[in-house]
Amino acid sequence: MGGSLIRTSHHYSLRRFIGLGSCLVLERPGYWRLAGLVIVALVLVAPSVPLLTGALTAIGDSDLNLARYLGDLAVSTGVGLIAAMIGFAVGWPIGVIAGLFVFPGRTLLLSILALPLLLPTFLLGLGWSMLFTRLPAPFLPLLDGVPGVILVFFAPACGLIALASLASTLGLGSSQLDAARLAGGERAAISAALSHTAPVAILAAMLTTVLSLGDPGPGQIFGVRTAAADLLVSFSAAYDFEVAGLQCALLAIAVLLVAVPLAIHLAPRLARATLARSTRQPNRISGSIALWAIPFSGLAAGAVVVPSIALVLPMLDGPYLARASRELSATAIDSLVYCGGAALLAVAAGLAVAICAGREKRLRQAAVAAAVALFCLPPALPALGAVKIATAAPPWLDPILRGNAAVCLALGLRLAPLAIVLLLRAWGATAPSWTHAAAVSGVTLKAFLRRVLLPVLGPALAISGLLVALLASADVTSVLLLAPPGHSSFSLRIFTVIANAPQSLVAALCCVQLAVAVTGVAALLCWSTAGRTVSPS
Repeated sequence: MGGSLIRTSHHYSLRRFIGLGSCLVLERPGYWRLAGLVIVALVLVAPSVPLLTGALTAIGDSDLNLARYLGDLAVSTGVGLIAAMIGFAVGWPIGVIAGLFVFPGRTLLLSILALPLLLPTFLLGLGWSMLFTRLPAPFLPLLDGVPGVILVFFAPACGLIALASLASTLGLGSSQLDAARLAGGERAAISAALSHTAPVAILAAMLTTVLSLGDPGPGQIFGVRTAAADLLVSFSAAYDFEVAGLQCALLAIAVLLVAVPLAIHLAPRLARATLARSTRQPNRISGSIALWAIPFSGLAAGAVVVPSIALVLPMLDGPYLARASRELSATAIDSLVYCGGAALLAVAAGLAVAICAGREKRLRQAAVAAAVALFCLPPALPALGAVKIATAAPPWLDPILRGNAAVCLALGLRLAPLAIVLLLRAWGATAPSWTHAAAVSGVTLKAFLRRVLLPVLGPALAISGLLVALLASADVTSVLLLAPPGHSSFSLRIFTVIANAPQSLVAALCCVQLAVAVTGVAALLCWSTAGRTVSPS
């Protein structure tokens, strides 16, 4: 009995010594932070490692036509670069204007710009292809093939660059803007903001380029051979796992050559802690600047609105909306399982990284750099890796590595970097004084997490989960490679019936998917409005 009391007392003293019972552990350095980050990183890269190592060792034994595939990879890179350059020219000034001023239609414009980031790109491709069929024959070569793919990728590139420029502009201090306005008026303020946001906009343009490399949808719709489309054909049509794995490995290497420097440059900006409350309010826009921004806004909005309207028009030719609703009902449960499972896994990983990184500058920058690099990898990489791991795993792991759980796992691991970046930013917006005040008052770690941090981080957790769920609903590659027969998602159902179904039915299915994305954007706006960080009383 006495020995038991001694061991209990010793255990309690040890817990108090290392700070596990106090909320101060959240602010103290420790080896557990690095260990936690390493564990999460190993989990995130686990599906990719066997595929990369196995594919690269079999490079001499595969039937891959390397020259042709590298040519398709060059085409994919060129298409992504051109779309990013056009998106930069349009999205950069839009983001700066929206960050500096308040003008009529600003919220609607930002919502339209965010919409293509949450939609499968093949929906925009279908809209443009339907519109091209109504154009006179002399105009078809100007918009079909490679130009059509560039036009599709322009919309998400413009949206991402505009939103990145907006976030960077909102980070400018009011004193800096006031000094620029005193020196040269509103034009001087715009010039200063453009100079300040240019590096972030360029990095966002590079990010859109590497993300487009792993997207097979637009290339297949417009008949352009791309590296991502070759990968899907090798695995889903030819059932050649060795060639598909090698193609995926080469694509991942090409992406990492750009993504790693990009991640290193982005890490200091994204990992920087922010203030818990912002006090600067935007000014009202003048008429002359509003007229200057109209052409850019029209181009950006038209890239989303025009193909969306083109999707709606064929639906009016036939009674296919009821059938589209039935397709949605048939795939709703599986789609919700995939999206919900991916969101839970990604948010859990993001919260774990945020807690482990804390406020240590080097750990935050390393976590952000790794997250950006992983997010740029093609979606087929973790999916094919999961397939390879599942084929070699023992049968008792089937509930995890096969079926719906495998889809959730692949989607969650692929989209976890997004939740990591968002929750790192949210954690950096909290004040260390909250933890110190709670420790002085004797608040335990469990109570502090439940009553202070989780309510404050609640909106960020909800936004991260909803954003991951929306992106998971738009994912086609992972579901196509991993979903068991009869358990496809709604986006995959649209993707598989494009070539054979009537145009009116495809349009009706796309309109349902578009309505889901619009609802998600509206929910994100509501949560972001309610998620402004306020110090707890």
